[in-house]
Amino acid sequence: MSRLDLLVSKSNAFSKEDITDISQHLFSIILMDYNNVDDSIKNRYEVLDLLVNTLNKALYSNLITEKSEKVKVVLTINQLKFQRELFVLINSENFEEKRQKLIETAERFGKKSQSSVG
Repeated sequence: MSRLDLLVSKSNAFSKEDITDISQHLFSIILMDYNNVDDSIKNRYEVLDLLVNTLNKALYSNLITEKSEKVKVVLTINQLKFQRELFVLINSENFEEKRQKLIETAERFGKKSQSSVG
């Protein structure tokens, strides 16, 4: 068997289950426990950034062809970008102060939206 034949025989040697397992690992990496912020935040941010870039590349290279799938990917990218911004915020100085300001802003917007609906 030639080297090329050997390489070809090894192609697609992963399963859907393998990819699902990797997806679970990625999920646990980018999921943030805001009560337990540690020094891994920078590495988590970098993994998340690579994931966003990978999804963008797949989307804009037309590797995803179905319109409904493109919409799902775009929505996921937007959610991941929001998560990425939270990682930046958490990694910044004065995190607790900024966290309190975010909570206050969220409460203010919540009250404004309730008053505009009612």
